[in-house]
Amino acid sequence: MSTQGEADASPLDAVAHLLVTPENPPRDIDGMDSERCIALHNAIFLHGWINSGRAAEDFDAQSQTWFGFYGEGDSERFHPSLRAFLHEARVLLPSDYNTPKFFYHVSGLNESADLCMWTNDPEIWDEQDVDRFPTLYATYPTFAGKCDGLVYDQHTHRAIMHFDITDDLLLYPEQPWQKLESVLSVWIEMIQREKVIALHDSVDQDQGWPHDAERDLLDVERLDGEQTPWTMAPWSAIDLKQTLEVWQMAVEMIEQKMGLNGDGSTQTITSNNNTPDDGLIHAVALDLAEIPDGFAHNFLRRARRPRFTFIAPGLRCPSVEDIAIQPFIESRQQNPEDLTNPEPEKVSPILLFRADAIVSSTEGLNGWYQGPYEHTRDFPSGLYLDPCNRGHDMPFEDGCRLILPFEFDRFEDEWAKQSDGSRAEGRDTLYQSGKNPYNYPHAVQLQAFLENVYHNVQSGYWNVDAHGVAGGVEKWKEADSQDHWAQYWVELGPGRYW
Repeated sequence: MSTQGEADASPLDAVAHLLVTPENPPRDIDGMDSERCIALHNAIFLHGWINSGRAAEDFDAQSQTWFGFYGEGDSERFHPSLRAFLHEARVLLPSDYNTPKFFYHVSGLNESADLCMWTNDPEIWDEQDVDRFPTLYATYPTFAGKCDGLVYDQHTHRAIMHFDITDDLLLYPEQPWQKLESVLSVWIEMIQREKVIALHDSVDQDQGWPHDAERDLLDVERLDGEQTPWTMAPWSAIDLKQTLEVWQMAVEMIEQKMGLNGDGSTQTITSNNNTPDDGLIHAVALDLAEIPDGFAHNFLRRARRPRFTFIAPGLRCPSVEDIAIQPFIESRQQNPEDLTNPEPEKVSPILLFRADAIVSSTEGLNGWYQGPYEHTRDFPSGLYLDPCNRGHDMPFEDGCRLILPFEFDRFEDEWAKQSDGSRAEGRDTLYQSGKNPYNYPHAVQLQAFLENVYHNVQSGYWNVDAHGVAGGVEKWKEADSQDHWAQYWVELGPGRYW
């Protein structure tokens, strides 16, 4: 791959036409789309190389192809299309601990000795499948006690992130295996959105990535050298901007359906307000409620006020009074351990859209209800922004979770689904991803939930009345029906959500 004279060009811009999107899906071919995957792989590697402060023209000299480095000895194990990929995909010669790694989730293409680490398990694979599932990219101990990585199926030519070798690895469609070009496209999207960031070598671990108020960028810390030069931001300016835009669309659609604009038009009100008085909640009220500076604070301060009460069935738009009563912020304040060991990088769950029904039991909550929050009882149902540890390995400050006052019973209709097609059980897994084939597990982003609101109102599936979206919180039970489950489901994938 020639890089001479391209120091000022963006490697990711050069492969923009190859990214998988709803309009540019994977090609239907026999095997891996090697040329597409080679270009996407090498562009990610070169982007990290350049952004860490290295010269583009040095990349070819200090890297090799996989076969160039490891040799042809095991090539008979590989499908011809995978072999073609390994003949052109670059690896870096390991020089020291700070050698740039491939990406945030994976260090690079696996070493030759580890590439086919999935040996035959008679309970899962047939004898002829011993070389079927190479772990193509290796992940880090940061993510798992017994590391695996991106596993590739040489029969279906699909891949899936599988962080721990001890976790179940099930064949498609039990798990949502994806084309390799789709996985690489998602990783490039994360870089383009400044969710995943390659830091310059001059940024030391204590300094972080400088805060930029104009672009809504937080200080982003450098992680331990294991993932050099990559780090992850809790949220980005694009996350915020697009969430505000979808909120604006949903609000305008509801108001239009309510007939609030006599001529059938919608109001033209910017969704990127700059003064506290323009938004849902005044900045002073947010500070009094101890909503920390970050995604929630910015969203609530800038999202335009609607002229109705209910943004979704039974879920109220936030008011000053509602925002002031945050059950899990209060629980942290009352927790003696948290008072003696404060961790300011931890953001508590924030109740965004409140429902009147109260949740009085921890049953039916799938791992969300823990840590300093497990002592809270009798809290409101509704849509919460998930707790976020900004210093954690997978921070998503805009991740949200709908907590319902009833459970979906796993033994009844079984129509309510997560994005991977698995059962949405309990009270808090509706709209969630289940097995995420691209990323470490995290809560679905608020933008995806609001987009679902918009489409359900636009299509007329959700009715509106004088108070906004009608139906009450019981409406969500329709998610567990054969006729309506698809109205309560978020699709993950390139060009959408991940």
